[in-house]
Amino acid sequence: MDTKILFLNLSNDDDNFSKYRQEMLGTIENLLNNDKSIELKKYKENKDEKKLFCNDLSDIDLLILWVDSEHCNDWIYFSEKIEKQSQILGFFVIFGIEEDQIEDNMEKAMMRNIYPFICPINYTNFKAYLQAVVSEIKYKKSLEKFKQDIWRTDNLDSLVNRAFEYLKRDPVGYDRASISLVDNRTEEGNRYLFRYDPQPGYDQQSGASYRADRNLQKSIEKDRLIKNVDRDTVLIIDKIQDKNKEKELDELGWTKEAATEDIISWIGLAAKYQNRTIAIITLDQTQGTPYEPSDYRLREFLKDFGRIFAQAIVEFFKKRNQEVFEEIINEMGDDLKSEVLITQILQKLKNKLGCDNCNYFSVAYDSDKKEIFLKEYASAKGIFSKKTEKSTHPFKKGVGIVGAVLEDGKSRIVPHAFEDKNFVPTLKHPGDKLSLLAVPVIPINNKNKPNRIIGVICCYKKKPDYFTVYDRDLIENIALSAATVIERTQTLEFSNEISSEMAKLVVNPDKTKLLSQICHYALQVTSAGSASIHLLQHLGNNQYRATGEHYTYPPGKESPPRLEGKNTGATFQAIKLNKTLEFSRENDKLVLVSSEQTDKISVTPAPEHPDVKYKLVVPLKIADEKQQDCLDEKQKECLVGALYLNKYSEEPFSKVEKFAVELFASQAASIINDQNILLENTFRSKALKDFAEAIENIATTDNIVPTTDNIVPTTDNTDELLKDVAEYSYSLVKDNLRFLGYPICSNLEKQQETEQQWNNYVSILSELFSYVVIRNTKGQWQLKANWPMYSLKEYFDQNKSEGISKEIEYRKSNIFTYDGSEVQGKKQNDRDILKKYALKDTSHSLLAVPIKDKYERIIGVICLEHSQPYAFKELHQEVIKHFARQVAIAFQKKNFMNLLSNHNKILESLYTSLHKIVRESPKNMLYKAVSETREALKAESVIVIPYKKNMICQASFSIDEVVPTPDEDLRSFIKAFEEISSNVYSKESEQWLEPNKTRKEQQELLEKLSISHGLCLPFSAGSSKKIGVMWILFSKSLDPEQSKEETHTYTLYANQIALAYANSMEFERLKNKSKEYSEIDKDHKRVRWQAGAWFLGSILASIAGFSLIGFGIYDLSKNSPGFLSNGSAAIFSGIVLEAVTVLTFNQGKAANERLDHYHKELYNTGQLNILLSATEQLEPEIALDEKRKIIQSVANYWLKSPDETNNSEKTQEVKSENTQNKT
Repeated sequence: MDTKILFLNLSNDDDNFSKYRQEMLGTIENLLNNDKSIELKKYKENKDEKKLFCNDLSDIDLLILWVDSEHCNDWIYFSEKIEKQSQILGFFVIFGIEEDQIEDNMEKAMMRNIYPFICPINYTNFKAYLQAVVSEIKYKKSLEKFKQDIWRTDNLDSLVNRAFEYLKRDPVGYDRASISLVDNRTEEGNRYLFRYDPQPGYDQQSGASYRADRNLQKSIEKDRLIKNVDRDTVLIIDKIQDKNKEKELDELGWTKEAATEDIISWIGLAAKYQNRTIAIITLDQTQGTPYEPSDYRLREFLKDFGRIFAQAIVEFFKKRNQEVFEEIINEMGDDLKSEVLITQILQKLKNKLGCDNCNYFSVAYDSDKKEIFLKEYASAKGIFSKKTEKSTHPFKKGVGIVGAVLEDGKSRIVPHAFEDKNFVPTLKHPGDKLSLLAVPVIPINNKNKPNRIIGVICCYKKKPDYFTVYDRDLIENIALSAATVIERTQTLEFSNEISSEMAKLVVNPDKTKLLSQICHYALQVTSAGSASIHLLQHLGNNQYRATGEHYTYPPGKESPPRLEGKNTGATFQAIKLNKTLEFSRENDKLVLVSSEQTDKISVTPAPEHPDVKYKLVVPLKIADEKQQDCLDEKQKECLVGALYLNKYSEEPFSKVEKFAVELFASQAASIINDQNILLENTFRSKALKDFAEAIENIATTDNIVPTTDNIVPTTDNTDELLKDVAEYSYSLVKDNLRFLGYPICSNLEKQQETEQQWNNYVSILSELFSYVVIRNTKGQWQLKANWPMYSLKEYFDQNKSEGISKEIEYRKSNIFTYDGSEVQGKKQNDRDILKKYALKDTSHSLLAVPIKDKYERIIGVICLEHSQPYAFKELHQEVIKHFARQVAIAFQKKNFMNLLSNHNKILESLYTSLHKIVRESPKNMLYKAVSETREALKAESVIVIPYKKNMICQASFSIDEVVPTPDEDLRSFIKAFEEISSNVYSKESEQWLEPNKTRKEQQELLEKLSISHGLCLPFSAGSSKKIGVMWILFSKSLDPEQSKEETHTYTLYANQIALAYANSMEFERLKNKSKEYSEIDKDHKRVRWQAGAWFLGSILASIAGFSLIGFGIYDLSKNSPGFLSNGSAAIFSGIVLEAVTVLTFNQGKAANERLDHYHKELYNTGQLNILLSATEQLEPEIALDEKRKIIQSVANYWLKSPDETNNSEKTQEVKSENTQNKT
């Protein structure tokens, strides 16, 4: 590399120091002759100074300035000019003046790193300075060129090759060279071989080693020689083969090894950047001139070289890592799947690092062996199959390179896999000539907890010493940044996949299958070792109870949640705080891990999990539809269960795990709720179908339903009916009781004794039975039916069945057991209730539902018992309660059907008897009515008591007129209940005779007569035709409700008999009147005959009169008129006869008019009787008003004159029609 020297003479050529100037130039020229790389330029005249000022000094390496006294201070200008230049430039100033004039300038020049000389010049000294400066300029220019060359390269191999190339040149040189990169993160300062020159060949004989120096110590702290290099930066050792230096070499840390036996001199260089050792460079000299330890220039060159090389290495990897990091991060799409995302990262790393392949191993948990392991998840060359046999997989914790990373959470650079003790060789990768780099993937939120690993990235290259610490840093940064994205992406994907899989289980009625899958999937999204789930029931007011439906994975023991009492568990705290809680073990307690709680909350761990280090309790929350209007957001949610995750390792749950499990829990809660709704709807749908079948069978059974009164059933099939009720109650519940229940025992100690029951499904149907309690004929509660029929062979207890019925009757509500809670608002202990009411001592669940009629009276109780706690739920209570209502309705329908049947029978009998009665004469009709009624109603006695009114309108009866003629007992009865008879007659309303409401003497009389019930009916043909009362006496037991319904029939029947009797009496009266009407007919005939005779006489007289008048007129016309003539006499006689005719006609007409008037009056009277009879069918108040109007209307009509009557005839007819219509 050329060195350019510029000589500038600012003095006159003929001054006193020209001789020295020429000698100096001669010395420079001699140097140029010996070193052709030096070039000299000279400026002699002052005019050239201006040109120099305008020139760029970048091409000048050394400026030699000669000044005289006139220009003694001009060197300052050039000094300032040089300081502004960035190139390397030396500066010599030669003062061609007297020595006493340059003392200040000499001092100032030396302070500016300028070499000052004065005349006369010591040329030996000048030559030495000149050679030293030229050598330094060459060395600096060489380093500067090296720096420029090395910075211009973008290839690592090119960078290293240039470094080796410069080291081979003067002043260094080597026979062998190595570069190792130092890991400054380790306390021991581990170094990894980076490059070796020349590259050694493969040792076919050894097979296990490529170079002898591979066995040398790779830790700076443990290697005294390299530690001295690191301390001194440059260490030069010569005369290594000299035996006299063995002690000195030993002190330095030099050891005799196969790799060092041919070295005669050695250099160790610590390439440092920012006071950190970046690389250790070793140079071996095996022949030629050895290195000189005292060579200052060599030391300085090596130090500067090391600094440049270290900076170049750091900046190169920094730039490369930044570019790769940005590319990978920028290519992380939000819509990428985790497998695609990881594969893209691995492919980018493979390409940028130039390795053969990169793999990603995800952390999995073996729940059987309770250990974590690594499974292949993705590769730069493709995606592994998800079906990995975890039980036989080699990548367990501490096994293999990645297993060792999983164990301690530290990255590993493996220069040669075959030499690493952790490497597990395989047929595909025996480890020969194989480099590995394994980096743990740790989420950023757990950077202070290195053991929280979600995966391992492993890269390999079939070449030893391939990976660097900067490759490790790159992958660690990428892993740190991508870990959270990978974990959350995997979590979301896995949650969606799990939700999809679990959604299929919604339609599966086996709830145990769903719960087991929830536990299984929860272990897959977390690092927990075991999981369990318990379903809860919301009781309101933030109170819950365990339903008994639970599951543990892996299968094992699990205590029920402790929700009450002093020793409350983790579930109680989760419900209270309404959020996910994490507990850590401290001694024998589990302490809540929370920054929000100032007070330490601790719970006693369940004895079945003694080795749990961390416990996560996740409430399974859903929206509470009943509390949607509540202002408190927490009150708008309720729990359907709780998920428990147990961790047996020392590291806690991560935030991402908590996020994942909370997301999963939300989906699980929704699916559990959906399954509950579906199962309930399915259960209800089936129940409705079963209801229809059950009610149809019950309703069509020919039974009489027991009631609250002491009524004896009339058939023998009542027990069969109640058996059907018990069987259907059993069948309605059994299909919903399919879950893994608790053992029969009620405490944990006994549970441990029956540990085998934990892993098996409990046969719950064999432990369920139902029974029905009903009143017997004496009004006492009695167990009448049970199902299965064999269930109560050994446990029947009549007192308990009576007790639960009385308790139901007292409460007027259901009995439904709660564990240590309330029973329908009444606090009781379940064990006390079960002990008091349960028919079986082994029963731990009891459900009792009353059967109520429409009047809310309890007619029976449906009871179900089960040996498992929490067996019955509100759904069962709802179904049985609905079934009980349906049973009651069926009973009521049956009652109604029986009532209708009885009505029909009674009506049929009465109708038949009524035809027989009305045919009788009035005298025999009452006797016939009494006998036929007694036979039709199956009555003990039927009595008719006629009443009559005296002159002052007081009603009374005569015992002799009673039908039938009473004997002594009936006389006593009529007399004893005369008051009731009088009340019924006066009020015209029926009254039942109830023996339990009568006086003692009356009760004795009724018992004597064997009368259990009696009915007194009004015996009348209308409100105005009260005849008396009718007594119907029964000796049999009657249903009061049915009897009251039949009372109307009895009343109608009695009224029909009374009306028939009244009509018969009226018929007798009309018969008597018909005789009178026959006499009137005779008078009518006589009057008609007389009128006819008068009409005939009048006609004859008229004819005779007209004849005489005609004769007289004729005679007068023939004879002379005269007063006494025949004609006059004939005319006079004719006139007299005509007058007689008129009188006779008038008499006949008058007789006819009298007869017509009589007929009309008779018609009006009949019409009035009809109208008055019609009003008898109306209410008494209305009938009285209508009678008045009718009588007034008829009276007005009768009082009118004949003319007025004729004129208003049509009007009267219209009014009469209106009156009739109105009536």
